[in-house]
Amino acid sequence: MAANGIIDRPFWIIDPQALVDKRVTVKWSKGRRYSGTCTQYDPNSGKHFVVYDDEDTKWYLMADKTFWVDGVWYNGDPRSMAEKAAEKAAADKAHALAAEKAAA
Repeated sequence: MAANGIIDRPFWIIDPQALVDKRVTVKWSKGRRYSGTCTQYDPNSGKHFVVYDDEDTKWYLMADKTFWVDGVWYNGDPRSMAEKAAEKAAADKAHALAAEKAAA
């Protein structure tokens, strides 16, 4: 965790095995959410295996999914919040400069 309290990298990006045995809720299409348990991690593929409460199963690249672990939402994007904030600030600055130039 960064000094400002923002999590720089989700724990499952730093240690993918740490997601095993965690309860997850995965967002599916049309906003539907399904809960289950992550039971395995395959380091060769980088995928996690989720066993859903209805006994359905699926392998996922969690970095491509929107999901919740213990009530904490992850959008799957492995970039840090600091990186995203810096990108947004740069885009905002570029937009402001373009607006100033257009107004001149």
